[in-house]
Amino acid sequence: MVKKRRRHSAAYKFRIALEALEGSKTISQLSSEHQIHANQIGAWKRQLLEDGPRVFASNGERKQR
Repeated sequence: MVKKRRRHSAAYKFRIALEALEGSKTISQLSSEHQIHANQIGAWKRQLLEDGPRVFASNGERKQR
């Protein structure tokens, strides 16, 4: 049986990454709770940490990047 690939919205990824950053639960706990591989949660967390400052950039700064 072929398993369909799931797509998650940006808001969902952001919420899970914030939970991971919060530290109240381990990535392993989040993984089993949301049925997402721990590596994927770690990748979303890294992406949030790296790209987070751009969220608050002014419009002109966003276009330059």
